[in-house]
Amino acid sequence: MFFSPGGTVECLRDHDDFPAGDDITLPITHDFRVGDPVQFIEEENGNLDTALSTSTQYFVVAVTNTTAQVSATKGGSAITLNGDGGDPDGSGTADSAGHIKMEFGPSKAGCNITNVNLEISRDIITFATLPCGVGTTAATAMWAQFNSSSVGPPSGSGSFTLNYSSGSNTMGDRLSQNVMLQRPGTAKIKFFVNAVASSTSVDGELQPDLVASKRIEAEIGFNTLNNASEAEGVTTQEIGFYVVKLLHLYGTDLT
Repeated sequence: MFFSPGGTVECLRDHDDFPAGDDITLPITHDFRVGDPVQFIEEENGNLDTALSTSTQYFVVAVTNTTAQVSATKGGSAITLNGDGGDPDGSGTADSAGHIKMEFGPSKAGCNITNVNLEISRDIITFATLPCGVGTTAATAMWAQFNSSSVGPPSGSGSFTLNYSSGSNTMGDRLSQNVMLQRPGTAKIKFFVNAVASSTSVDGELQPDLVASKRIEAEIGFNTLNNASEAEGVTTQEIGFYVVKLLHLYGTDLT
């Protein structure tokens, strides 16, 4: 299973949130942390600051409640922004009302995870229909008729267990904390049925081949946390989540 923790997807203004200097402006509800891998995506005709690129992998190297600094290398020097985001013609005046998505990526593997479950369901909606005319057969006159049925929109939920018997679990700690985020529905999960390795490595972690691998991918929010300590000294946490949006299902993108 691969995760992007909550609080690490932000829609930023391409000019005002990328001023000249080292700092990217973020809302106070963000949860980016030093060392996070991040990517930038231009949306709604946004124009990214020319010191950055949508095709480059970055890492957070400094963070405050309302700002972050990034580098193209983990632990490297912060990139100095030119302050020209939203100015595609170089006039020196912001003339773009576009946005830049800054998000955690690629997702990182979760360790020591067991008892994973995910259920997608759709409620059955029943309703009675009036006949178009007077019943003339014995069947319609004598016997009760079934209601008509349809299905409602899909919903999903699930849980997994973190096992702390092997020591520290940094991503696990962070996912547990996500239960208390002000905006809990901003995390992502990738549940691989058969993960096929790619040739790409980020931060020393080999990435799965998203084309060759079968997976379920969804935006989720964490809503329950249950701690337990067993007699053998094993500490576990069961974390429950709900599905905000299903993004990918066994080879098909749903967005």
